Amino acid sequence: MSVCLSGGLSVAVEGPSKAEIRCADNADDTYTVTYYPMIAGTYSIAVQFAGEHIAGSPFTAHVIPPGIGCTSSSCCCNVVVVVVVVVSNDSS
Repeated sequence: MSVCLSGGLSVAVEGPSKAEIRCADNADDTYTVTYYPMIAGTYSIAVQFAGEHIAGSPFTAHVIPPGIGCTSSSCCCNVVVVVVVVVSNDSS
């Protein structure tokens, strides 16, 4: 499992390979998280903020090797990018 922590954001990626994961605070209430899988397969991406899963988390990413089952160049990738938008729940 690869884990990235930034502010109140926690991202954990589990799958067939353990690889580099990067978190960047965009300073505009969003974070960019980049994960570089080394092996094709199914990955689980758990995204939490302030200890709570965001809606839909954990997510599933299916990483396929280039050229396998692709109908366009955009379906073949070796990088999974998750952009998380953090919305304030401040009611004041």
